[in-house]
Amino acid sequence: MNAERLARVGIPYVTTRSDGTGLGIVLARAAIIQHGGQLNYDSEAGVGTTVTIVLPRIIEEQRH
Repeated sequence: MNAERLARVGIPYVTTRSDGTGLGIVLARAAIIQHGGQLNYDSEAGVGTTVTIVLPRIIEEQRH
């Protein structure tokens, strides 16, 4: 993706798909953030885009 398109990723109701709603990434990112995580993008125009989800690791003792 070029920088302009990448800047618009995650804006509600913005989509490049003819049948898209523009809510998929918005909802996914909200769930990831609620769990203490983050959503990262690495993109190079004409080459490809990698999306990485980072979630915190919960150690068993911390659950109690």
